[in-house]
Amino acid sequence: MGPKKSPSRKSKSKEPTPDPPSGLGDVDNTNNKGGGDDGKDEDAGGKVSSPKGGKKTVEMIQNEIAMLEKQAYDTKSKLLNESQFSELLGLQSEDEPEFIDEIIEMYTADARSMLDELKTLYSAKDKEIDFDVIRGTLHKLKGSSSTFGADGVTEMCDQLRELCIEKNVKDAREGPNSLVELEKRVEILAEFLTKYMEKLKELAAAKNQS
Repeated sequence: MGPKKSPSRKSKSKEPTPDPPSGLGDVDNTNNKGGGDDGKDEDAGGKVSSPKGGKKTVEMIQNEIAMLEKQAYDTKSKLLNESQFSELLGLQSEDEPEFIDEIIEMYTADARSMLDELKTLYSAKDKEIDFDVIRGTLHKLKGSSSTFGADGVTEMCDQLRELCIEKNVKDAREGPNSLVELEKRVEILAEFLTKYMEKLKELAAAKNQS
């Protein structure tokens, strides 16, 4: 009988994620597989965790973080701008350990609020849609996303703004550059940020215990 797998992991579990917009891969490509004859489990991207349910090492967690960063900074996904996001992370200090969490929470909350506003504006009858207000809201979302380094969201705001200028309601409501796709990008980014910050905290805890 082979070694038992760690009871804290499920070999093939995979949490559902929203469908990514065209050209944007899933934030988490994890496909956990059952351990082989040596009792090890494969982690994200094929990285192997400690055998027989042992705790992850600092190096293992650092590898997982590196994989997440590689996905986020990919020029095709445009999830995050590496330079800007790294600068943001550099603002974290021991005096304010929750600073980055608060910045992320503020950005995602504001982005979702503006998306709700846009959905309300576009739900009006075609002839009653206030395009000036829509452009103003898109401008605010683009500004906050650009400051944060969310290149994909920033780019989508520009595309949706062009549809607004053209008063192209149909494509703005549904299509490759629509409000639906903008919302998907925001949610994929929010999911990544949650996962990424959890990994950073896991790394800090592992370093303290080593």
